[in-house]
Amino acid sequence: MHQQNLKRRHHTVPRSHLERFARPPAPGKAHAQLTRVELPGTDRRPISVTSATVVNDFYLTRTPDGALTDAFEDQLSTVEGDAAAAVRDLVDQAIWPITTQNRKRIARWVALQHLRTPGERDLLGAAHELTREITSRGIGSELQGFAGPGPHTYVRQGELSRPKPACGPPHSWCPRSNRRATSNSLRRPSSSTSLDAMPGV
Repeated sequence: MHQQNLKRRHHTVPRSHLERFARPPAPGKAHAQLTRVELPGTDRRPISVTSATVVNDFYLTRTPDGALTDAFEDQLSTVEGDAAAAVRDLVDQAIWPITTQNRKRIARWVALQHLRTPGERDLLGAAHELTREITSRGIGSELQGFAGPGPHTYVRQGELSRPKPACGPPHSWCPRSNRRATSNSLRRPSSSTSLDAMPGV
């Protein structure tokens, strides 16, 4: 596949889903509009459903010979199309109870949507880098003091020695008052520990 033919503008939220929450096209506009709010919320501006949640080359991958491919984007489109059809049955046609096929289509899309965001990619990238560091440095002996196997129990020494920031306003996280909770979170809870008793839950 020639790289100039690749699809480069990738939605991290399907356009069919965005259109369910959009306003009709404004005069002179070809597509439905949303309002984009930049955190912390002071900047608001209209944006087309064709541009909202778009990240260039987000789903491009490489084949074994090193060539770029957008095959994953095509696979996503298939799942999105099936889910959009299921939602039309439920919302527009009011077909209820939900059929087994539509339940599977929506469940598949929901699971995929959870995993395809930029935040989830950053999390997976950090886990990959940490795992690579652990395996390349051979630091297994450093993990023996932590309960539970795997790289999720490894804490960088630099993180532990980083200066503690001052506490913020009420109900914000305070490092000084949570040192014990932080150390407890490094230990795997027992099977009898409830979620209410776990730090940070």
